[in-house]
Amino acid sequence: MLTFFRRIRKGLFSDGATSKYFLYAIGEIALVVIGILIALQINNWNQYSKDEALAKEYLYRIKADIVKDTSVFNSIIKRNLDLRERIKESMVKMYSKFDNRDQVIEVMAVYDEGLNNVFVSNNNTYKDLLSTGNLRLIKNIELKDVIVSLYSHYEEKKKLMDSDKNWMDGIAINMDSNVNFIKFSNEIIDIFTQPEMLSDEEWVFMNDQKSIEFHYVIRAFSSIAWSLSVSNDYYNELILSCNDALSAINEEISK
Repeated sequence: MLTFFRRIRKGLFSDGATSKYFLYAIGEIALVVIGILIALQINNWNQYSKDEALAKEYLYRIKADIVKDTSVFNSIIKRNLDLRERIKESMVKMYSKFDNRDQVIEVMAVYDEGLNNVFVSNNNTYKDLLSTGNLRLIKNIELKDVIVSLYSHYEEKKKLMDSDKNWMDGIAINMDSNVNFIKFSNEIIDIFTQPEMLSDEEWVFMNDQKSIEFHYVIRAFSSIAWSLSVSNDYYNELILSCNDALSAINEEISK
């Protein structure tokens, strides 16, 4: 092909047709430019297709994360409601008479479980979108806003729950500083291997509703009950946000 064009150019020069040669040269340049533009267009189209496929993959991953989070949030809400019921039962026991150490240990187990109240979520895909700059691949501005808003909501609730837990931990620390209640925890009771290490005298305050130690314990249980109730409110709000995001993602995926 190149040999063919060279012969044409040589023939035009030989014939002295300079004007025809320039027209030919312009045409040749135009063909080259058109070829380059076509190649760029094909490359752009290929890149666009790759970006669209990657964006859809991210949406499927975010959808899976949100579905999982919604399930976890519902499980936590149920766990918190069940735990509050157990706290109510423990309060009844504490305002009654404890007959033996095992009853104290049972109540302490409820308290220990209540302290384990932290925010749980899965935002790995969203963090990946941010760190790689691939959030730009989601072209639907409204959908992008919904996703960003959801994970901002996550951060907001996490901060609130962390703050609540710090407050609750402060109350627990204050109780531990004034009451030997921690000795009856299942996590450490095994280290008291001799009868004198954990005598019945150490829990008799639980049968004295006027003692300061008793009120420390009651306040600690009350703080846990409050925290469980508030965290359920947070999780219910997040579930609503998750459902909105899932609806928007499903709509985009189905296009």
